[in-house]
Amino acid sequence: MNKIFRDRLLADINRCLIEARNCSQLDHALMVGKVRQILVETLLVPLLPDGFRIGTGKVTDSHGSHSAETDVIIYDRRSVPPVLYDEKNGLFPIESVYYAIEVKSTLSATEFEKSIQNGIQLRSLVGRQPHSALFAFGSDLKETKDSGRFIQRQKDIRALLPVNIFCVAGREYGYWNQVWKLFSPAEPHDEIIAFLVGVINTLVKEVRSQEERLESGWYFFPSS
Repeated sequence: MNKIFRDRLLADINRCLIEARNCSQLDHALMVGKVRQILVETLLVPLLPDGFRIGTGKVTDSHGSHSAETDVIIYDRRSVPPVLYDEKNGLFPIESVYYAIEVKSTLSATEFEKSIQNGIQLRSLVGRQPHSALFAFGSDLKETKDSGRFIQRQKDIRALLPVNIFCVAGREYGYWNQVWKLFSPAEPHDEIIAFLVGVINTLVKEVRSQEERLESGWYFFPSS
């Protein structure tokens, strides 16, 4: 078994978790959120297939509707390029977006419901829907598994789930594929590795299977 790739990734994860614990002591809420966003990007960017980039901002459709502010957006600018206001912040056409990821310091009931509502807003957009994921560095639950929140809150939703992928560091990883597939770590950080590998594998598979691309003109002559 070749452990070089796993060991390198584990080292990166350890550094990120240490920095996350350190920045949790900062008082400025906006700064804490941005630092954590960068930490997740640090783990994702080195693994992204060619052509994919990471930004932050809002997802939009050709009708002019927008998602809520989104921490991490994984997109492919070769389909419909985003409108960027700086290097990373901007407005991203839904057809180019593959993942919309919420990043939480601690997954509380309030933060969880906020993510659900943001996911519902994302699902209201017209176009090919991206994966809607939540990554948390911790949870306020002590004994109950975090998956119970996702399963119970979305059990009556028959359309695309507002949040169909989640990872809580040190606790659990799960994704929806007709049923919930849940993964508890056997080794330290297995849940984070599974989350990262799931993202990368999905990007590779979906790019290969996507044959139709939206003509960018629809964004310059939107329907009324």
